[in-house]
Amino acid sequence: MRSVFALFSAPVLVCAIACVSQTALAAEMIVVGQSVPLSGANASFGRDVRTGALAHFGAVNALGGINGRLIELRSLDDANDAKRSGENTRLLLNDPRVVALFGYGSATLSAPAVPQAQAAGVAFVAPFTGADRMRQSSEVVFNIRASYTDEIAEFMRVMGSYQKRVAVVHYDDAVGKENLATAQKTLTAKSDVEIVSIALTRNRENVAAAAEQISNSELGVVLLTILSSPGAELVKAVRIANKNMPMFGAISFTSSSHLSRALAATRSDTGRYGVAVSSVVPDPRSSVMPAALEYQAAMRRFYPGELLSLTGFESFLAAKMLTSGFRKTSVINRRTVLDALGSITELDLGGYVVKWPQSNRYGSRYVELFLIRGPDTFSQL
Repeated sequence: MRSVFALFSAPVLVCAIACVSQTALAAEMIVVGQSVPLSGANASFGRDVRTGALAHFGAVNALGGINGRLIELRSLDDANDAKRSGENTRLLLNDPRVVALFGYGSATLSAPAVPQAQAAGVAFVAPFTGADRMRQSSEVVFNIRASYTDEIAEFMRVMGSYQKRVAVVHYDDAVGKENLATAQKTLTAKSDVEIVSIALTRNRENVAAAAEQISNSELGVVLLTILSSPGAELVKAVRIANKNMPMFGAISFTSSSHLSRALAATRSDTGRYGVAVSSVVPDPRSSVMPAALEYQAAMRRFYPGELLSLTGFESFLAAKMLTSGFRKTSVINRRTVLDALGSITELDLGGYVVKWPQSNRYGSRYVELFLIRGPDTFSQL
């Protein structure tokens, strides 16, 4: 596989509601709430999350919706700020038509939202994070993807010869420290690994100081658990300062597509860097996976010219899982949606299987690693 992304060139944008009947248009909407970064440093990630979900909801709406009711995704911009995410959640839950919360952009953005969802009895579906807290926090949380523990374990399995000395670049806040603890627990399963902690302040990243620490530490692997823009700046700075650059690995939070584009924007030769990224969903360009084919068709129809992305595909799968919950109940409201999702123990979304045994809400443990070769260009490890 050469590239994980492709550009569609269909001539027109087709409205998700254009093909539905007037009867369906007249029916009451099924409203799904979302707080997501649509501006600021993580805006491109947030837009991919929103677009992937809208592609699936558009396909469902074009066929008449769920029992004649169309799905509306109500997205509020939090600019990657937890305080705004909390306020957005309050606004969304104040509308009784919102039957579920969906696709929040990180554990940090989810933290102020989950207690509100719990209090309101509203399903909190598919947060874009592998943080442990989202698997332990509440019965209303439904994860669709692997954990950071799974991702880090896969990195260490594949990059075994580099494991002697590993740095973890993380944010110096509660969630960042949890990610560090997860990495430490996973990495120390191999007793001879030495771990170096490199902390950055969220939204005020001091990349120069981190690059100097990495360059002076004789590291084999640097594990990034930060956003793509500072991640790309850090890779570039270390490359300039250190000819014997360590292997970089970025968990899915960093976002592979956006990291590859950010690296390209630095005018750096990404192919020389040895930057590996983890994905918690399969290749969205697959010619055989049913869900990938559905995603490709929906993107061609509703978002011609947009890039396929791993983030968008994850959101598409999550939206498909949510609509599967809608289809399990004849009456759709907060309680019935929560109960319907809670009744699912295993669900095949078209080649991607979600499992929610009673003991946990992991969703999946699927992890695959890719090596960045250039903007939106990857090869499998």
